[in-house]
Amino acid sequence: MRRLFQVVLGAIVGFVLATLINAGLLYYRAGWATPVPHQHIAYVSQALGAAQDRIDFSGINDGEWSWLCLFGGGTQPILFMRTEAARRGESVEIPSEVGRLFFNGEKEPGALGPDDGALSVVDPLGNLSMVRFTGLPPIAGLKGPVCTDRKNPVVSLGGA
Repeated sequence: MRRLFQVVLGAIVGFVLATLINAGLLYYRAGWATPVPHQHIAYVSQALGAAQDRIDFSGINDGEWSWLCLFGGGTQPILFMRTEAARRGESVEIPSEVGRLFFNGEKEPGALGPDDGALSVVDPLGNLSMVRFTGLPPIAGLKGPVCTDRKNPVVSLGGA
């Protein structure tokens, strides 16, 4: 009987330890998975502080980008990025966390609200980062997507 008690207790302790270790690993990985887009919001906010009618993206992502798009209210960033990548003949993977974290769980196209904006940045390897934000009226007021590449890194917000 005592032996059976020790085996059951050992199994319970082992299960609890395994669960705690697994939770710790998930927490650790989540800390490393913090996406770059928060830096993108800071970059755009700072650029808008300097000039309300244009943004120079030459320094975004430490200059490691090939093309990007800004989206105003009412646009569908995920759908547009799929279409734009195909038009450019590129393969761009839209990470599932874009839908989960930045578009309230929408994995398929969803329109931005009237006061929202979004920025998508594609690096030279075809990796996409996308961020959704509120409170930047010059971008939220864009009439449609505005895209550019490294050859012409200044985006005019004249459509606002």
